[in-house]
Amino acid sequence: FGKSNWNDLYYKNAKIYGVNLGITGGTERANFRFYGTAMKNASNADETALTKYNAYFAINMMPFNWLTVSSFLNAARMDRDRNRSLRDRFAEVRYLPDFSNPLSPNKDNYQLFLNEYNKVVDDNRNNLLNGPLALNFKLMPKLNFNTAVVFDYNEGLRDAFYPTTLMDGVNYVSGFFGYNQRFGLN
Repeated sequence: FGKSNWNDLYYKNAKIYGVNLGITGGTERANFRFYGTAMKNASNADETALTKYNAYFAINMMPFNWLTVSSFLNAARMDRDRNRSLRDRFAEVRYLPDFSNPLSPNKDNYQLFLNEYNKVVDDNRNNLLNGPLALNFKLMPKLNFNTAVVFDYNEGLRDAFYPTTLMDGVNYVSGFFGYNQRFGLN
């Protein structure tokens, strides 16, 4: 099998970052807040990572002394870069490989595997959108009426494709889309 020197290809320095931006402004009768963030958490092994984005916008308005309108909108997205583990892939596709010729720990042979793995599609994404629109009526000093319309939407997507060059002439394709949505009136 040659020298066991694959670790330079498997373990690498990984960039991680976090960027945040927030702005708030307004008066007693109308104010707002915006907040945005982008983050990447990465592992130094097998180029795994989780990238997250979030945007939040809130606004409060008092067009009349007896009416307050409040709302916010929150949106988020997460992208996951999964590992290239043979065990995880074989479990997912329910494929039993030929173990008579295992993958060599040699750097050159491992690089050939990584070159074939560049043909793989493995997209993992979650999206979220939620928020309310609330109204507060002050009809009399001790009589308030509150109402709100709320919504929440989440979706998860997974697209996977493994070519025949990785699995002895057998390829694998999988697509998944799941969602959850709620709507309410309080």
